[in-house]
Amino acid sequence: MQAVVQVRESLMQVAKGEQYPQIFIAGQFKYGYAPNRDDQLSPFARDDFNILQAGAVIGVQQSLSFGLTSAKARKAGLEYQKLLYQKQLAEKGVAIEIEKIYRELIEAQKNMAAASVARRATRRWFISVRDGFNAGLEEAPDMIDAAKEYGIIRAKYYEAVFNFNRSWARLQRAVGRSLL
Repeated sequence: MQAVVQVRESLMQVAKGEQYPQIFIAGQFKYGYAPNRDDQLSPFARDDFNILQAGAVIGVQQSLSFGLTSAKARKAGLEYQKLLYQKQLAEKGVAIEIEKIYRELIEAQKNMAAASVARRATRRWFISVRDGFNAGLEEAPDMIDAAKEYGIIRAKYYEAVFNFNRSWARLQRAVGRSLL
């Protein structure tokens, strides 16, 4: 995100720079010497063999569409400001998202603890009914109900563990590093 902000800032500076005139200097230097040629002293005769010339030019370039360049600079400035606001919103949104995921993790942890207690209770019930059935004190429908309920609660427990692990992974991904 920081690189995008720097690019927008550079584009804004370029657009502002187009409003001002561009000044440049161009120069040239020529030297030539030939020992077997006579030097021409006439200003109208051309001699490319014995020559010493130097010159410089100063130039100015200015765009005459002042309205267009100022609108371009204003637009670039507004796009830069918009990007800064979007960056601030994204940073706030990340903090809110991390807090939301953290709250989901706490809720998943509580659900997992409650499911663990429920799993132990239904396991005890199932073992009690099984022992009673083996002793001839319980009937088959009670055994079936206990086994069915124990299976349902075990499935809910593993679902709670899965939700906790998923929330933990989402929190690590949102933070951007391992939390161990």
